[in-house]
Amino acid sequence: MPEEHSLFKEWIEDIGYSSVIDYLIDLCEIAIEYGMLPHSNPGVMASRDIRRALAA
Repeated sequence: MPEEHSLFKEWIEDIGYSSVIDYLIDLCEIAIEYGMLPHSNPGVMASRDIRRALAA
């Protein structure tokens, strides 16, 4: 997970997120609000993160 790298973890927390998945979900929701169909490729995801992304 990218969050395991200290520089990335610091950056993602600085912009108000605790994980890449949280960030990805927000970006996809914003894209939908603008009438776009988001395409994401987050790589390997835990099953709980897949459920969260599908529910968003």
